[in-house]
Amino acid sequence: AEGRAVARPTNADDKSVAYSVHYPNNRGGQQAEGINIKAHFDPSLFVVEPISDQPGLEVLDKSGVWLQVEAACVPGKEIVVFGGQALDRATNGRIKALQHRVSHTEGQPPRFVFLFEQKSSPS
Repeated sequence: AEGRAVARPTNADDKSVAYSVHYPNNRGGQQAEGINIKAHFDPSLFVVEPISDQPGLEVLDKSGVWLQVEAACVPGKEIVVFGGQALDRATNGRIKALQHRVSHTEGQPPRFVFLFEQKSSPS
């Protein structure tokens, strides 16, 4: 996956970032077979991502099943917002960080996404 930062914070305490990511959906760039980005938790407070028209974002539900986000949402019309590790810590676990990954679909068009990550500490 390739990423491009498109916004820089103006406040030294704010480490938030907006960036775009390109997942080419071809062999060679994957972290594992069928996976562009391995399962992980983001360190941020939260992430905002518009739903892509190409599938790939998967989230782990409470029962341990991977769910494909684009199958449950309307691409181009809805967004997904999920908590990261900083929010989990700030809420003493009341709002859990979401484990997620990005799958790889060879032969499909590239997947482009635009993300915003809120990384500053809550007051």
